[in-house]
Amino acid sequence: MTIGEGSETHAHLLSLVPKMITFTCHLCGLPDDRFPYACNLCDLSFHKDCGESTPEINYSCHPKHLLKRFTRVPSYTDRKCCMCRNELRNVFYHCSICNFSVDVDCANNPPPFTLVHPKIHEHSLILMTRRNFVCNAYGMDDDPNPYVCPQCNFMIHRNCIDIPRVIKINRHAHRIFYNHCLDAGDWKCGVCHKEVIWTCGAYSCSTCHDFSIHLRCATRFGIWDGIDLEGISENILEIKSYEVIEEGVIKHFSHEDHRLKLKEESGANDEYILCKACNYPIISSPFYKCEECDDCILHKKCAYLPKKKIDSFYKMWFTLTTEREDLDYFNQSPCSICNARVPEIN
Repeated sequence: MTIGEGSETHAHLLSLVPKMITFTCHLCGLPDDRFPYACNLCDLSFHKDCGESTPEINYSCHPKHLLKRFTRVPSYTDRKCCMCRNELRNVFYHCSICNFSVDVDCANNPPPFTLVHPKIHEHSLILMTRRNFVCNAYGMDDDPNPYVCPQCNFMIHRNCIDIPRVIKINRHAHRIFYNHCLDAGDWKCGVCHKEVIWTCGAYSCSTCHDFSIHLRCATRFGIWDGIDLEGISENILEIKSYEVIEEGVIKHFSHEDHRLKLKEESGANDEYILCKACNYPIISSPFYKCEECDDCILHKKCAYLPKKKIDSFYKMWFTLTTEREDLDYFNQSPCSICNARVPEIN
């Protein structure tokens, strides 16, 4: 990897040193022990951010003045990026006239100035930087860069714009639903137990009418599984792969021509029976078997695997498949989670 010759930081080509070494950045003067970008002609080293930076930029979120590159944080600032509120690092951009600072990440990836058709509101929203406000979705004022609807005097954090409408959390037995405001009253958050401002947005339960929870508390890691349940029936988080015909008899999607009958013992002393799904021996496990063609044998637990289910880690539907082209692909590729290869299907 290189930073082009004739960049505004250095006149020569800068190349990534493929090992961790102790160096002092020629631009910001700070020592480091990571992977530097170095000029082989001048024997100079740079941080990646420093090497790629330019002396000044036009920034869409601060159009009044140019932002100049700084490598020392002025004492009159709060030492934080005005956009993301992270601590300023070794190189950043600053307007001394307005005391406005942005780190390199925010300088390279400015938020959109206008949001058309946002999920959270019926009108377009406009970004207004450095304005203290109370978020209409969250009820807190920890980010001074709201998106605003001038028509409604509606203000919201950037991180609250795409909030899920319907979720399930591990602190409550039922699904909870996002509301733009609650009924008037004294509400307490079901997670942090602090006040919930009823005029601002919060989650509530349609079954337990006294339950509410802050938006940020509900969507915290370890509280919510990350799945937006809007449009998903409460009864179809998993879709069955079989239909019960009568007690001990099912019709399975992988063998639709015939019915499968439950067997409690395999008689494995006489023969080596493999499950068609997992390819492991039946041995003494209960299993389903097609008595008409003997072409389908499934462990009871394999037969009961859902046809489709939502995975809480990947936050998407996964489908159980028997298609030959899909199986050929999986037989050549390891599992993305355990890294083991899928066994060859008989």
